[in-house]
This record gives sequence, C-alpha cells and structure tokens, in this order.
Amino acid sequence: MTDRLLLWADESYAAALASFNQGDYSKAEGLARSLLVALPRHGGAALLMGLCALSLGRPHEAVPWLEACKG
Repeated sequence: MTDRLLLWADESYAAALASFNQGDYSKAEGLARSLLVALPRHGGAALLMGLCALSLGRPHEAVPWLEACKG
C-alpha cells in the first residue's frame, strides 16, 4: 500500500467515525462504504458499517458486517 492510500484511509476512517459520533449515520455509512471499496478487508470500516446499519434500524444488514469484522 502506498503512503497516499494509507493517509487517505486514515483520514476517511477518522471522518467516518466523527460522523457516526455526531449521529450522522448515513454519512458515516457512505464514508465507510467508500473505504471498503478501496480496502475490502478494513475491519474498522466493516464494524462501522454494522453499527450504522443498527443505528439506522436495519439489524438484518448489520449481522454480516459485524461478522466480517471479527477477522
């Protein structure tokens, strides 16, 4: 992985977490989804997808994401 990709991933994940913590679950979900397109094995983004799905009232979508982040 290049330094640019790592920096982008760190910044994207931080922005997704900040959005989640501010209660903007849709934005956090979008940012996490973009991160997973570039880095499909990003455990933090998978966890965040599961938490967003739960927060948005979609528990059936949360389960696969939460299982994926177990590693």
